Parts: sequence; C-alpha cells; structure tokens
Amino acid sequence: MNNFRSLFLLSLISVQAMPASDSEWYESTAGLAQAEPVMRWSFTKESDRTQWKIGADLSLAMASEGVKLQTKGGDPSMVATIPTELTGPLAVKIICRQAEEMSYLELFPAGADGKFNAAHMVRRMVLGKPGWQSVWFSLPVGGLKSLRFDPEGGKHELDLQEIAIYLLKLQRAKEHPVLPKPEWKNTFYLVPIHETFDDARYDDGSRRKDMAKLAEEFGPGRLYMRSGFSASSAQSWHKTSPQRLMPMLEEAGLVWHAHHHVGNHSIGRYPVLLEAVKLDRRNASWRADGNCRGVATNWTDAKVFNEEGLARTSVLTCISRLNKEVVQARLAAARWLNETQGHAAAAREHPEVMISAGCSVENELAMSPHAWGCYSPYSVQEFQDWLRHRGGYEAGKGHAAQAAPEALTGPWAMIAGAQRSAFYDDPSPAEAHGTGVSFNDFYGTKFTSWKLEYWDFADFPAGSLPWAADLGNTLPAEGERGNCNGQGFDAPRVADLKSKFWLAWDNEEAAAAGYRQFSIWAWNQDVVADFVATGFPESHLFSHQIPAEFLSKRVLPEANYRSGMNVPLLRRFTTATPLWTADDTKGNYGGFGLGMTTFDYMADETVFAKARRFDANWALLEYHPDSMKSGYRRCLDSLQALYRQRVHVLAPGWWGYKKPPFMLDGTDFSKAIKDWMKNPSGFDETDQPWDGRALMDFTPPAVHGLKLETVGATKKLTWSDRLWSDVHYATWSLWHEWKGGEFLISRQSASQSKPEVVASVPGTTFTWTDAKPPEGAVRYFVHAKRTAGCSLEGAQATVE
Repeated sequence: MNNFRSLFLLSLISVQAMPASDSEWYESTAGLAQAEPVMRWSFTKESDRTQWKIGADLSLAMASEGVKLQTKGGDPSMVATIPTELTGPLAVKIICRQAEEMSYLELFPAGADGKFNAAHMVRRMVLGKPGWQSVWFSLPVGGLKSLRFDPEGGKHELDLQEIAIYLLKLQRAKEHPVLPKPEWKNTFYLVPIHETFDDARYDDGSRRKDMAKLAEEFGPGRLYMRSGFSASSAQSWHKTSPQRLMPMLEEAGLVWHAHHHVGNHSIGRYPVLLEAVKLDRRNASWRADGNCRGVATNWTDAKVFNEEGLARTSVLTCISRLNKEVVQARLAAARWLNETQGHAAAAREHPEVMISAGCSVENELAMSPHAWGCYSPYSVQEFQDWLRHRGGYEAGKGHAAQAAPEALTGPWAMIAGAQRSAFYDDPSPAEAHGTGVSFNDFYGTKFTSWKLEYWDFADFPAGSLPWAADLGNTLPAEGERGNCNGQGFDAPRVADLKSKFWLAWDNEEAAAAGYRQFSIWAWNQDVVADFVATGFPESHLFSHQIPAEFLSKRVLPEANYRSGMNVPLLRRFTTATPLWTADDTKGNYGGFGLGMTTFDYMADETVFAKARRFDANWALLEYHPDSMKSGYRRCLDSLQALYRQRVHVLAPGWWGYKKPPFMLDGTDFSKAIKDWMKNPSGFDETDQPWDGRALMDFTPPAVHGLKLETVGATKKLTWSDRLWSDVHYATWSLWHEWKGGEFLISRQSASQSKPEVVASVPGTTFTWTDAKPPEGAVRYFVHAKRTAGCSLEGAQATVE
C-alpha cells in the first residue's frame, strides 16, 4: 500500500479512531489533567451511586467498570444535589461508554428557581463511536446547587463510570514574547451571510448602514477576532465586483468571504453548467431508473432547471471526471469568478478584506428514497476504471495515485511493470487472465463484457443523448439497450451490505471508502484546483460539506437500509458526504481548509472536534446552533465550544432574516455572539492569537511612526495609533489587554550618558510636547508599557 490513496485512507483511519471529545482544551489550557475535582462521583461505589435520584424512564444496573444506564422513555434523567453551593467557572467531566454508533448526553444545572427546563440546558454533547470516552461540559458562572444528567430518550444503553466537577483556573504561560502581528493563520473571522450586500441593485448608503449595524450587533471586534459579511457569488445573480466593495470594507476594518457554490447542484447558478448538462443527458446525475429529474433531492423546483439559482434544482450534474463538458464548464465558472469578476485580484490586493472563499458548496449525490445516484454512464464507467486502474487511474496517468486501494480490489499484481489491480488486463469480467481470481468471482457478479449495460460510449458517443422533449430520460427497455442485453457492466442498483460489489460502490467508512464517497472527495479536490489555476490562493480556500455521518444517531438495521428512511437518515445514506470528503489530506494549513454546514443538534463540540482533527484550518460556513428558537444559553454554549476547537471562519445565520430557521440580527443568537466576542473562552477576557492553546502575557510591540517637530521653543513628538505599520485596522485601543497601558518618554541630551524618563502619557494619547527641551542635540525614546496584569515594556523607538 504505497500509493497516495492508501496513505490517505490510513491517515483517515487514525483520525477517526481518536475519541471525539474536547479534553485537549480542558486538560492543556485549563490544566485539568493533574487537577483534583471539587466533587467526584465514582459509580463503582455504592455510596456515590445513592447520591443520585434516578428518574422513572431510567434504570441503573451494575457493570464491570461502573453502571449500565438503560433508558426506556422520553425523559430519562438522574439528579444529584450539591452539598455545598459551587460558584463558577466550572467544568463537568463525564466518563462513559456507549454500545451504539451515536447517541447524545444533556446536562442541566438547576435554574434560579431550583427547577430544570430546556432554557437551562448547558449543552447537548453528541457522542461518537462506541467505546470509553471523556465528555466535558462547561458551566456558566453562577451558583450550582444541583445537577441533572440526561442520556438520550428512547430505548438505549450507556455505561457510566464517573461524573466529576472541576474548578476552572486558566493559567498564563510565564514567557512574555512580543505581541504577534495579526495574520490569516492566527485570526478568527465572523462573517454572517448577507446575500444582498454585494447585489448590484443594493446602494452604498444601505451598505454603510449595514456595516454600522454590524458593529452595533457584535461589538468592535478584538485584535484576533474580526467581523464582516459573506455572500454567494453566482454568475446568474446581479453581483457587484468585489473590487468596488473592498475599499469600503477596508475603511470600516471589515472582512469579506465569498460563497462560490460550484457544487453539483449549481446548474441554475452558473449558466455554463446548465448548457453543459443540456448537451447530453449523461452529463446529469442519474438515479437507478435512469431518471435525472424529479425527486433527485428534497429541494425540488417546479422547473427542471431553476435558471435564477434561487434554490437547488431538481437536476444535478454528474461529477465524474470523465464528464468533460461539465469539467470544462466548472473551470469556466471558476475563471468567471476569479478573472472576470475579480475575486482573485481582490484576494491579492486586499488581503485584509478578501480573506477567503468557499468553493464546492454542499456537494451531494442525489437524495432519493427510490435509488441512489449517480448512475450516469460516465460515473459507471469511471467506477469500472477506478476498480481496474484504467483510464485516468492507470499507472503513470493523472489520478493514478487515487485509484481504488487493495481494501476494495483485493491484492494487486505486477502487470506491465507496475503494481495494478488484478483486473487491469482481464479480457472480460469472467476471465482472470492469470492474475488472481476474475472480477466476477471476486465481487460475486455475472457480467460477460466490460462494455456498459446502459448507453455504452462506443455505441452512443458523447453528445448523442440530448435532453428529450418530455425529459423522461428513463432507461431503455429490454432489447433496446444497444449493447449486452442484461450482461454488460453496471454499478450495483440494489443495496446489499454483505456484497463486496455494493461496498465498493457505497461505503462511508474512510478505511475502504466506496466510489460514490470517493467521487465527492475527488470533485472537491478538483474544484479547488480550478480556483487555484485561475488565481485564488489555495490556503484561503475552503471546501463546504454537510457531515452526513452526524445526520443520524445510529446505523439502520440492514432490513431498513433502503426503505422507510426519514429525511436525515435518507440524506446520510444517499448523499455520500461523510466529513472526510471535505478534507484535503495535507494536514494543518497544508492546502485548502475544511469547511462545513452545521445546524441545531449538529452544532456540537463532537462535530467541531472531528473537523479540527482533520485540519486546524477549518470553518463553519453555514451555522446556527438553535435555528428555531435562537436560545441565548444554547447559542453561547456552542460558541464557547467553537473557541475550544478554534474554528477559523464562522458564517452564522443570515443577515436580515426575521423568521426561523436562519434569523440572526436582533435575536438572542446575535446577543450571544456579542457577549462571546467580548470573552470567547467564557473564563478569561484576553486577546490571544486564535491558533494558540496556551494563554500568554505579551510584551507590547515597538512604537512606530515616531516624528519630531520643532514648534517655537518646544519640541513635539508624535507616533502612530497603530500597533503595526502594515496592519491598518489594528489600533492600540483594539488590543484589549492594553487597557491602562502607557507610553514612556525618555530623553538624552549630548551631556547625558544614558537617557532618562521624563514623562508618561496614557495609552490613548499619541503625542507629547517637550515644553523645555535642553539645548543642542537631543534624542527621544518612546516605548509602550503594560500596566494591567504583568508589568511588561516593549522595545524603544528613537528619534532625534
């Protein structure tokens, strides 16, 4: 296993094996790894177990390493009274083990009235894979008299070993480095979605009002926490060139993120993709019955093609790399965005403003209760090439390193001087050609030809299947296939979890990912390549996926794998978008960033932690933790979890929406964001570089822009109100920890061997006049001194 694909899969195995918890933050930043809890209940001890009152929907039984909780109703819970009132900040650690694939825990401190209700819920923590793990909950500052622990309702089991409460005391590192300059890597960006801000029909006066309101809603920001707007940039919409918006945003110290939406549902957003699909109906994504319209997703339109792009169309593009018309159209869309519309130039010329862009937005395969896409002949042919290591996946070709691994193909063989799939040179699926078993024997299939069963390209060249007048596009009847009459190659069309062939086609597990999931991953890689080729910097690009594995709480029984799914389950198992399909496999800041959408129960630290383990450069590009209620506590708790996992770019809600589920400005969600921006950790109001894990005391940077002017008999000193000459928005007043700081003025005349301090001025003043300067040559020195916390002085600036 020495190709890129194998290494990629191995890296994913190691990532997904890690426990989905936020213990790294608590144990390192908060120093709880060695700390003793203020209270601990060990469920191996009867005296500790009896301190919890067990609710009617929960039963408790002894287990080897704790207790087994069995839930049987809609409101399972257990409550403990705290003997001594505890005041925050606090953290609760729960050591538990689940038997199922996914479940959740909820924690409630009692309200002021001593009661528990949804408004007091601290957090819903989604558990990951089965096995022991530590789950942490942070509690808001305030008295804690009792605690309620809720596992998921229904019929489930959970092993519980320990619950402990810790007092949080965040400690600063003893080193005092110079305050680092804010840059892309160490700064957080808040960019609510404002779809009309860059609309060509929106006037500058309205834009300025929105910018002022943004500052009012979320505050002035912080040194390493900046805000701005984001919006979609589709070709079919009325868009203002970003170059026109950049000076206005730069003047206000705001940033911009572009959602480019070059996904396979983008037909209506980019006319060039629409025209490509109309050339040949194989350029669209097919379901198993040959249909490529109708119930392809649950966002159906009255029109087959929604040319205004206001919603997802019912026709999806086929994302196969063999689909050259769509591949070329996708590149043309990137060229329009970056070259014609000017996004690449804006990123180069205004790096403080045009911070990033999302590329392939929520790329998914068809969601249908009937059959799973994509069965376009292009995808079926690429599936065959991928398994056989032929076409673009042949040794020496462009995508050879991404060919199907041995986990799917069986042992490779040395053929024509290279390690290849054993099926590479087989004359038919039934003949092994002396290299292992035949394709049919290995996969349990009965094909007699490598030609496709439906619409093989040798019989029907590209462009020979235009859209029919009635858009029926169903598969040909028996005897009308034009090829093999039931024995040509085809992808599996009936789910069978015990079939090697089905699992080669569909498997969300990264260790042996199916072709459907691989095709989503490959599309994301290729869209980014298009944007880089047209000038946008790769390190500022993000994928943008829905982590489908969190759309359901457990795997369905095999009997229910195809039918009877509710919408979240249907979307999980048919759209083929586990979180790893958004990753570039290049490590932290190695290439493009990992972006995703999360709402409600998916806006959880388990999901955040998994994203960060893939790439520290990760983003939430559509986010709302409580879309139907915008509950303040729920929103603030989710935001604090985002701080612990260091989300890089966050697009919360939609600006201007006044109804659920996407409302933002003027809501409790907005209030939670404003409070969070003031104090992101919830425990220590500091200005820390966003990519750091340890809290540091920083020495002020050197004063710059020092000038000396003779005014009559006096000498006037002035210096810049900016911390750095090339960071335009970063003024001294923006540095939260500069509060109470001062500038020390030193003077040295020709007769003095060393300078002496002659004055100090407040840190909000950037000028000082020497009313009685000594005669002759005089040198002046200015340096900044912090007075809050540790007394730290920065480097001196000199002028004479």
